[in-house]
Amino acid sequence: DWIDDYNNGNLLYTSTEPDDINNMPTLSNGYLGTLATSNTTYISGVYSGYLTITPSHRARIPGTNSINITNLEPYASAINFEKAIFYRRSRGTEENIEVKTEQRMYAHRKYRNLLVHELDIVMINNSTIKNGNITLKLETIRGPKSKDIIFNEFTNYKPDNSSIMFGYINETETLTSSNVSVAYCTTNVPSEIVVKENITLYFISVFSTSLDSSDPVQTVFSDYEYYQNNIDLLQDIHVNEWATLWSHGSIQIYNNLTVSQSVNSSLYEILSNSRDDWPYGMSPGGIATDAYNGHIFWDQETWMYPSILMLHPSLAKNYLQYRLDRLDAAYDKAVSYNYKGYMFPWESAFTGAECCPSWAPEGEYEHHITGDISFAFNQFFYVTQDKHWLKTNAIDLQIGVAKFWNSRVEYNNTINQYVINGVIPPDESAGVVNNSVYTNVICELSLQMAEENILLLNNNDQSLIPQDWNDIMNNMYIPFNTSNEIHLEYDTYNGEQINQADVILMQYPLNLKLNSTISYNDLLYYQDKTRHNGYFTGDNAYSISWLKLKQFDQAKDQYESSYLHIKGPFKIWWERVEGGNPHFITGAGGYLQNFIFGYGGIQINRNSINVDPVELPNTDGYCFKQINYIGASFDLCFNSTKKQLTIENISYIDHKNPNILYLNTTDGNQITLGVGRKITVNNSFPITIFKPKNYNNTNSKSYPNDSSSSYIDHSDPTYKLFIVFIPITFIIILIFIIGIYIYIVKRKQK
Repeated sequence: DWIDDYNNGNLLYTSTEPDDINNMPTLSNGYLGTLATSNTTYISGVYSGYLTITPSHRARIPGTNSINITNLEPYASAINFEKAIFYRRSRGTEENIEVKTEQRMYAHRKYRNLLVHELDIVMINNSTIKNGNITLKLETIRGPKSKDIIFNEFTNYKPDNSSIMFGYINETETLTSSNVSVAYCTTNVPSEIVVKENITLYFISVFSTSLDSSDPVQTVFSDYEYYQNNIDLLQDIHVNEWATLWSHGSIQIYNNLTVSQSVNSSLYEILSNSRDDWPYGMSPGGIATDAYNGHIFWDQETWMYPSILMLHPSLAKNYLQYRLDRLDAAYDKAVSYNYKGYMFPWESAFTGAECCPSWAPEGEYEHHITGDISFAFNQFFYVTQDKHWLKTNAIDLQIGVAKFWNSRVEYNNTINQYVINGVIPPDESAGVVNNSVYTNVICELSLQMAEENILLLNNNDQSLIPQDWNDIMNNMYIPFNTSNEIHLEYDTYNGEQINQADVILMQYPLNLKLNSTISYNDLLYYQDKTRHNGYFTGDNAYSISWLKLKQFDQAKDQYESSYLHIKGPFKIWWERVEGGNPHFITGAGGYLQNFIFGYGGIQINRNSINVDPVELPNTDGYCFKQINYIGASFDLCFNSTKKQLTIENISYIDHKNPNILYLNTTDGNQITLGVGRKITVNNSFPITIFKPKNYNNTNSKSYPNDSSSSYIDHSDPTYKLFIVFIPITFIIILIFIIGIYIYIVKRKQK
C-alpha cells in the first residue's frame, strides 16, 4: 500500500533502518522537532548557554515519542512527505499467535505543541487457537537526562495515565534575557501490554514554554486533555493541514522518480521547520538537531528563504520577522564596534546577540550577513510589492544596514576608492582578508536598495539621501585581475582552493549584470578552485549562473554534483560529501533554487519577474505549483519535449478587486493573467510577468491585445469553440467517408 505514494515521489521506504540516527527523517512542525526514533526533542527558540562562551545552544528535552517493541522484528519503515508521518512496521510470533504492528509518528501540523505516536496491533490467530493473547514489550527511548533543563515531575495535578515534567533552562543567553521554562505532559508508556484483540493505542506528548504561555504547566494539562478527547481525529486534522500546505506551493517533476523524491524530501525538510506563527528562525540543521548549536546564520536568508518566498510567502515573511524582532541586538552590536546602524550577528539564537563560539573568528569578522539580510528584505518587497510592509517594517532595517556600511567603509587615498578591510568572506577558509569582493558588492547593493526604497516612499525626495551613500556606491573598490579578466575573491587572492562558492555569488543570487566574458571567466576559474568535499553552501550558484549563460553542459555537471550530498534511504541532506552536519537544510534550499531560479529561469526584478525555462536533464519537464507574485498565484509548468510553458490555475488573494497581472512575450504580445485562464506559450522565452502602473481594477474582465501565434489561451471562447469544432468536424467527415465506402462496396456486389 506504499507503492503508489513511492512511485509518485511522495514516500521513501526501507526494510532496514539506518544505524546512524542522523539518517532518519525529521518530524518537525516549525515549533518543535525530533528525528524519527530519536531520544531527543527540541523546541525552536529554547536555548541554554551564555552567548559565545558556553555557547548558547538548543536546550535538549529527553525523548518521549520514540517507542521500540522489543519482542517484535521491524521489517519496513517509511516517511510519507505528503502526510508528514513516519511509519514502522514490525512482526513476530508470541504463543503461536502471529502479530503485526504499525507505528505512526508525527509532529502535528495544526497543533504545534503536539507529538503523536500511534500503534496499530493486528493479531493473526493460528488456526488451532480460537482465543489467545500476546504480550508486547515496550521501551521508550528517552536517552540521558537533559543537561540543559533540570526537569522535575509536577505532581499537584495531571491527566490520567500521564506525567507532567517542568523545568527552567540552566543558563540564560545574556545576563538580562528570559529564564525560559518548559513543561511537557506525556502518556505513560508501560513496559509491557497484554493484547487480546486488534487495537490502536495512542501515546501523545504536549509541550509548552514561557515563550508562548504565562503558565506552561496549565497549558500542557488542558491541551493534553483536549487532544485525548479528540484522539481519533488527530491524524486526519494533521494530514489535512499538510495537504493544504502542499497545495499552496510545491514542485512537480515529470518522469524522473529520483529527482521527484529528492525535490519532495528537500521541500519537506524546509516546510517541516517553518510556520507563520512562530518567528524563531531557521537553523542550518533544523529544529530536530543541535547542529551549529541551532543558531541562525545567513543560510536562512540566502539559501532556505528564496524558494519558500516564491511558494509560501507567509512562511518566508516569518523568517524576516525573526530579524525584525532582534533589531535592538543588532544596534547594540554595531555600537560595541563603534559603528552606526544595525550590525547583525554571524550566529544568532534567542536574543539576537552574537553567539558565535568565542574560539571562532567569524562572529567578529564575517560582516556580509548584514547586507544579505537587507537583500532578502528587498526580495520580499519585489515579490509582494507590499508598500505598507516596506514602510512599517523593512525600510527602518534597510536604512540601519546602510548606516552600518557607511560607517564600516574606509576611503583609500592611494586608489581614491572606498575599501573594507578586515573581513571574512563567504569562503571562510580564506580567513581574515581585505576587500572581499562579495562583501564589497553587498555593501554597495545595500546602500542602493535603501536609497531606492527611501525615494519610493517619499516621492523621490533626493534630499533624504546622504551624499556619502552615493559617493560610496560610485567609488567602491572591486578587486579585479585585468590580465585574466576575473574578479579576485579578495585583495591578495592567488589561486588558493576555496571551500564554497564566493565570487560567483555576484552572478547569483545577487544577479549583478556583468560582462558575459567576465561572467564566463569567473565561473570557469572558480568552479575548479572549489574543494570537492567543501561545504554545500551556495554550490547551486554555479549551476544557476551557467544556465544564465546558456552553458547547459557546465550547468548539468554542477547540478548533478548536488546529489552526492543526499544520502541514505530517506534522502537526508549532508553538509559535505563526506562528513559535516546532517539535515543540512541550507543544502536542501540551495538545491531547490536549481529548479525555480535555474532551470525554471525565474528572476526577480524590481517591477517584474522574468521566466526563461530550459530543459531539466533526464526529465520531461517540471511544474511549479502555485507560484506567488503580487497577490496572485498560478502554476508554471514547462514541457521539455514541446518547449512549452503553461500558466494555469490563476487566482488572486483579493477576489473582488484583484490587481490583474500581465505577461509579455519576446515577440511583443501582451497577455492578461485573468482568473481561471490557461495560457500556453510556445518557445517564446523569456516571458515577463508584471503589474501595469495605474492599472484600473474595475476592468479586470477585459483582456486586450491577446492575439498572438506564440501562445494559446485555453479559456478563450474562440479556443473552446475551436477544440469542440475540430472533433465534431472530423467525425462528420469520417461518417461521410464510411458512407461512400459502403455505397461503393454495395454497388460492386450488385
